[in-house]
Amino acid sequence: MRVATYNTSLFSDEAGGLVRELEGDSAHARKIAAVLQRVRPDLVLLNEFDHDEAHRAADLFQRRYLEVAQTGGGEALRYPYRYLAPVNT
Repeated sequence: MRVATYNTSLFSDEAGGLVRELEGDSAHARKIAAVLQRVRPDLVLLNEFDHDEAHRAADLFQRRYLEVAQTGGGEALRYPYRYLAPVNT
């Protein structure tokens, strides 16, 4: 089993800011997805990733970035399970 932790710095000071960023074309998110697609961890902990109650940011990152082959990455990557916890920062 390959395990990874990644300090993504995918956060915003504005409510809903990360969701808006991921709805567009985030070069930063594409780079992170490319690294994960190359490394292909079975389990990954994403640090500094904004939490939202509806889990929209996580859904967008999965669907629009991880599940799409990125330049410099590998094949699309899908995680069927995830756990999202509120953060204290």
